[in-house]
Amino acid sequence: MEEHQGWPSLLRAAEAAPEARLRFEVGGRVMARGLHVTEMRRAKVSAIDCGLGRRDWEEAQLQLLVMGRGSMRGGTLAGLLRRGVEALSLDPDVPLVVEAAPDGGAAERHRVAAVEGEGATLRVRLEPLRPSCRPMQTAGCCGPSSAACCG
Repeated sequence: MEEHQGWPSLLRAAEAAPEARLRFEVGGRVMARGLHVTEMRRAKVSAIDCGLGRRDWEEAQLQLLVMGRGSMRGGTLAGLLRRGVEALSLDPDVPLVVEAAPDGGAAERHRVAAVEGEGATLRVRLEPLRPSCRPMQTAGCCGPSSAACCG
């Protein structure tokens, strides 16, 4: 599984560049200017997969909204992250999911692929989260004749 950046690396980068303007990118394209982090959440998820296995996990969630004005600065994001981590008692290993609408449509879920300081800009590269089959990932099932998957 590919490694992604969690909230601790995003917090460190934002603290290191408090005056930098945030720029979020998906697929090499800059998302709309004037993105604003509206909230940070701690979500507890319980799921049953197609092999009838149960999984429980937590994730930290950041929601982005196009505000149409100047982009949020690194220091503002750092303050929100610090306050959220403390108030929500987030463990450093909790994965970070970013909810945003890159093209102004419905919100999509992303992971942070990289955070890079570039002068007066803090570039946050996002990758869309793709649907996956947990039994196939862990046991290699989900073939046409698999009995371990899909009931």
